[in-house]
Amino acid sequence: MIATKRRPKYSWRPGAPAGGTKHSRALTPGRLAQAVTGDAWTLHILRHGFQGAHRYSVFRDRLRAEGMPIPELVLADRLRRLVTLGVLERRPTAPETVRREYWLTVRGLELWTILIAIRDWEGRYAGLRKERASDKLIHARCGHAIHPVLSCGECGDTITARDTEVDESGPVALASPPATAPNYRRSNAAERGSGAKFLRTQALQILGDRWSNTLCGALFLGLHGFDELRSFLAIPPAILANRLAKFVTLGILRREPHTEGLRRRFYRLTDKGLALFPVVLFTVDWGNRWLAAHPQDFRVIHKGCGEAFRPAFVCSHCSERLDWRDVQLVP
Repeated sequence: MIATKRRPKYSWRPGAPAGGTKHSRALTPGRLAQAVTGDAWTLHILRHGFQGAHRYSVFRDRLRAEGMPIPELVLADRLRRLVTLGVLERRPTAPETVRREYWLTVRGLELWTILIAIRDWEGRYAGLRKERASDKLIHARCGHAIHPVLSCGECGDTITARDTEVDESGPVALASPPATAPNYRRSNAAERGSGAKFLRTQALQILGDRWSNTLCGALFLGLHGFDELRSFLAIPPAILANRLAKFVTLGILRREPHTEGLRRRFYRLTDKGLALFPVVLFTVDWGNRWLAAHPQDFRVIHKGCGEAFRPAFVCSHCSERLDWRDVQLVP
């Protein structure tokens, strides 16, 4: 998990102004996770956007063909929100026509790292035994089936969660509840995967609703106890208990006894849980660069080179830095 430096003394709680300023209500990286990656329907729409879907009817029909009929009002809402966030843009299908198509913007195209990270995790931990994760991604430049390898964009070293720490020189808002981000109701999309064998049920149960998504982020900050997680997230106790139990069942958390009493428990990320580190880091990095009003308030430091950590993926075969144009998703 991310190692953290000693927390400075400041008067701040999630959802409250930090130091009397207004920036805690900005769309921070944690709120971004809820607005984009913290919704199962949005993840499915992005997946199809990267696979060439541009029209409302195409998104609708593809999801229906995968056994996931999306309500039309929900589809319209998610497309509208992605346009508002600058992830999609509406383009006319032809000159002097009123019909519009939805195209990924530069901001939207950079979400490829999050989708690739999810797909690689699914291939290793949520796929069928007969499937091989390396069969899912092809690096066009070297022509090999690969794994994306997380590395430091500054020095090029391979990175794990244990190689980083949070520089807490300001308020930490990785996992705070949203003040301005959409508050999606939980949908059945988070309880079932797609017929395309991508965005499976396990991944959606961990990332596909706002509380599970933010809980995942808080765990990587090194929060282990029920009470500290409840306080930090400002989450209803029943919801937190439900999500923690689900994470234990899915094998990304394990319970450990608390020194203060047998009835209390610590929750630790397992190897399966730690493997979600690239998903969390790429989400935070994308939010810092595109949507966070004060990115200096949250920095992840690579302990090896001492620089602010900018995550990058490199090819497991040729070690070349990966670009979305050169990565092919195998259906």
